[in-house]
Amino acid sequence: MNKHLLAGVLTLATTIGAQAETLVLDFDGTATGTNVNLGANFIANDLRVVGNECFRPLAPASCAALNTGETTVITRFNGTDFDVDSYFYQLLDIGARLEVTARAADGAVIGVDLFDGALDGFADGGNLVVSNYQNVTSLTFDNVSTVAPGNARFDQISVEFEGPSPVPVPAAGVMLLTALGAAAALRRKG
Repeated sequence: MNKHLLAGVLTLATTIGAQAETLVLDFDGTATGTNVNLGANFIANDLRVVGNECFRPLAPASCAALNTGETTVITRFNGTDFDVDSYFYQLLDIGARLEVTARAADGAVIGVDLFDGALDGFADGGNLVVSNYQNVTSLTFDNVSTVAPGNARFDQISVEFEGPSPVPVPAAGVMLLTALGAAAALRRKG
């Protein structure tokens, strides 16, 4: 009986851990640059931000911009994966083509979205894409336009990831074992 109780306690202690967090990667107030920290260990490689040029439903705002041939890759500092729930994009020219690729840790493609100004419309106030990509380690926004101008914008990337544990896992296990030991000692004493 005690072996089963101990196994259950240890299983519970090891499952107490990180909690899922949701974050919207928003480029308001974000600087242009290489390896830009977006918060919560997210970084953007080769990010170019333009002010008040994305037309979100409520008002113009800053957003990431890509001219023909430019690419931005979003990853995490610690290399952990994340889920991509949705993102906003806008094509400003008929020649704009935006390719969004989600990749797993082994480099395998999880999903690709391709938007073409000639086919999908352009200068239309932007679009929200519900992507539901899971276990992503890199998210690439690539302006694959073959004609200029081919301006594309993206913003408001909704991601989910494992945040820090409220109680570190080893500490949770020790606390649980201590409490069970104290309860058993009180039961024997009384």
